[in-house]
Amino acid sequence: MSMELYIADSLERLLQKLQSQLQENLDPLKAPRILVPNRNLRRWMQMQLAQKQGVAANLNFQYLEQGISSILGSGIRQKQASAGLQLWSL
Repeated sequence: MSMELYIADSLERLLQKLQSQLQENLDPLKAPRILVPNRNLRRWMQMQLAQKQGVAANLNFQYLEQGISSILGSGIRQKQASAGLQLWSL
């Protein structure tokens, strides 16, 4: 799994990049994971995408903490667990 970070000085530029990435998505059954800092930005992005594309569906919006935790957690396997010490392999 790869993760790409996009930084821009305006939300419109980020939205344009997201829109182009969504159009390149070859698997319509796989929802792309989009990390957002809050629900206001999530809702704004959904409304803007729906307005520009006609529909905004099958998008996996996650808040930063939840998304980063799930990305990092999927690659970490518990190696040894005890009451006092836990070791994780990365």
